[in-house]
Amino acid sequence: MGSLYFLPLSAFSAVILQYHHVSSETPAITSISPQGFAEHMAFLQDNGFNVVPLPQLMEKIRKKQAIDDKTVAITFDDGYDSVYHNARPILKKLGWPYTIFVNPKFIDGKYSRHISWQQLNEMAKENVTIANHTMAHDYMVRPPKGTPVGTWREKMLAEVEQAELRIKQMTGQNHKMLAYPYGEFDQELQIAMKQHGYTAFGQHSGAVGHYTNLTRIPRFPASGIYANLNTLKDKLYSLPFKIEGLQNANMVIEQNPATLEVWLKADDFNPSQLNCFAQGATHATIEWHNKNSQFSVVSPEPLPEGRSRYNCTAPSKSKPGRFYWFSQPWLNLQAQSKQD
Repeated sequence: MGSLYFLPLSAFSAVILQYHHVSSETPAITSISPQGFAEHMAFLQDNGFNVVPLPQLMEKIRKKQAIDDKTVAITFDDGYDSVYHNARPILKKLGWPYTIFVNPKFIDGKYSRHISWQQLNEMAKENVTIANHTMAHDYMVRPPKGTPVGTWREKMLAEVEQAELRIKQMTGQNHKMLAYPYGEFDQELQIAMKQHGYTAFGQHSGAVGHYTNLTRIPRFPASGIYANLNTLKDKLYSLPFKIEGLQNANMVIEQNPATLEVWLKADDFNPSQLNCFAQGATHATIEWHNKNSQFSVVSPEPLPEGRSRYNCTAPSKSKPGRFYWFSQPWLNLQAQSKQD
């Protein structure tokens, strides 16, 4: 059984959006067209969303300070040059801050479609945050064949520190914010991030608030199949569950299907209205315990190889039309281990 840990408390919330390419000429799975991106930004502007710098939002969460309703932070992973050419003009016109998580090795090597240090420094002068995505975007919890997990973790931690130093050398920025490559992490990596003073972000969905564990921060992907504004609207208005603890929440699963235990305050939603899904469309099995302050959720079927998740939502009582949203990411390496 996995370890039990408890999360900080809050009554306020925000949403973090995650993009990659902003182009019609790049892989569709990680792209949004410039027109689509402009439509996303127009929706935020027309509906009174409060776009804030990511470091400022993280500071408010750490200090349990009030966060305005409908607060959003905008992030881009990998540092593609389409962000400079296509997203920047839109965001600059609006005067909105945003964050770019970069891989210094790709910038130093002048990799195709990647931004340059000169461009990043231009953007840094425009209230853009430059943050850490590791040196070379390696899988942090999938060591190469024959490499012990512990040895690989130490190498990855060293590369995180190396990337942070390189970003500071080239831009003067040093936020100690890491976006896990591919959104993959495990509890040992989370512990190491906390010990080294990093705030760390995944790619699983959900709103954020003072309950959020700052070594597994959710972001809503908004590219590829997730770029549809009609479905993104509900996510932008989502709220974070008041989760006080999780058990068996290690992303790298040990049993398949995985059973997640969740401790929370169900004070603004009806427990009977909680719905959880595995792999998007499969209803997961929910069982409530301890007078509706704890529930377990498990998929009716084994989870597939690679990444998957449980998504849980429930309608808010006090804010009609808005939903609480929590996502538990999973990584199934069991099939890979058998092959190795």
